[in-house]
Amino acid sequence: MFRKFAPFALLFLLASSLAGCSKESITVDEIYDGDTFSISTGKVIRMVQIDTPELSTNECYAEDAKVVLSEIIEGFISKAAGTITDLKTLSKPPLIELESDSALDSVDKYGRKLSYLFLGGKNINIELVRRGAALPFFYGGAKGKYAAELEKAADFARQKELGIWDKCRGFTYNPYQAASTGSGLGYSQVVQDDLNGLSAIPGDRNCSPHYRECVPQYPPDYDCGDLISLGLIHVIDADPHRLDRDGDGLACESNAR
Repeated sequence: MFRKFAPFALLFLLASSLAGCSKESITVDEIYDGDTFSISTGKVIRMVQIDTPELSTNECYAEDAKVVLSEIIEGFISKAAGTITDLKTLSKPPLIELESDSALDSVDKYGRKLSYLFLGGKNINIELVRRGAALPFFYGGAKGKYAAELEKAADFARQKELGIWDKCRGFTYNPYQAASTGSGLGYSQVVQDDLNGLSAIPGDRNCSPHYRECVPQYPPDYDCGDLISLGLIHVIDADPHRLDRDGDGLACESNAR
């Protein structure tokens, strides 16, 4: 079920590129999910460097993410125009922009245009992450021009326990993999520590944000022998437990054998 934007017949998108500012007047047609929408020309826009839970598999927060994107767009237009009647008579429509990234692919394997969405100068890709409605996704390890801001927004949403971080406590965050939040009913993956029986739920406050797996927060200090049940551990950024001895991003390799 898609969200139609037929009442907003005069929504304008201004598509820009590094080579210059080429403007195209088009209409927003449908929102497919929290990170994808179509326009009147039939072109589908995939918001780049972020990912939201899948509606097709009923993932946790998938429907909510779609609602958040819809409300952001509708709210921006309503605020700018006041009413639908006002919108149709505006001499200068609200500024909605698409921006590509020269460091990234311009089209994905499905033929969707990869873009950042701006409303009135605000980067909505970043805003969705900040609200906890989306997660950073650096496909193929590629980081675009707003990667640092996306990661900062994710840290904010995690600390404030917003959106996905509140409703989908059992997911494991990894910005280099597509979002996977589990069943729409919510779920938890409980990892039992072999040494002391500590139960921890990935994505909640018991788990360190510096590892893909649910490594307990530091302090106290843990070593690989304490974390045998987790197998191979992937280090995302800092390594407070000093598990990755050779600095290759993989820790406790002996636990995976």
